[in-house]
Amino acid sequence: MAQIHALSSKPANAKDMQQMVRWVNTKEDHASKVIKTIAEYFLTQKQATGVTSTGAARDIYLNNLALHHAVMVAAMKTKQNVDAKFADELDSAIHALKHVYNASHSH
Repeated sequence: MAQIHALSSKPANAKDMQQMVRWVNTKEDHASKVIKTIAEYFLTQKQATGVTSTGAARDIYLNNLALHHAVMVAAMKTKQNVDAKFADELDSAIHALKHVYNASHSH
């Protein structure tokens, strides 16, 4: 995002515009991969068992689901924007989710 901003602050030329398009495409591709990984692997493989849980286990499942959703939303916002704060929010959402899997490996 910093590179996109650096190029966009200069007078446009074809080479810089081409490079900016590459960076935008890369940013969007990475965000899409995060969304796809969360949806296709973590939610379907790792969290699907919580759907039928009850009581405290259901509360944990719902919290975990919200954490996964937060990562997906942050990735979507990162795709839609070029402000670094959205990348920071995505990083924070990923770090908030990390404990779900670190905790499961300690058992």
